Amino acid sequence: MTGINEYWVISAPKNFEPTSLFSQSQLAFLDEVYEVFSQFSAWKLRNMTHDEPPWVSNKINAGEISIDEMANYLKTRVK
Repeated sequence: MTGINEYWVISAPKNFEPTSLFSQSQLAFLDEVYEVFSQFSAWKLRNMTHDEPPWVSNKINAGEISIDEMANYLKTRVK
C-alpha cells in the first residue's frame, strides 16, 4: 500500500519520566530488551513469535494460548 509508513513510532508523552515508574534494575532490563529487539520491525517480531511452539500448536484454536501454556513455555526461555 502506498502512503503508509513501514514503521510506526509512538512517542512518549512530553513529561514522561521513566525513572519515576521503574527501578534501576527494571530500566536496565528494558534497555537490554530494546538493544536486542529494536533492530527488528514489528512484522519481523510478530513472525518470530508466531514461529514459536505456543503459537504453532494453537493455530487450530484460532490462536488462543492458555496462560499456563505460555508460562510453561516462557520458563524454558528465561535464564
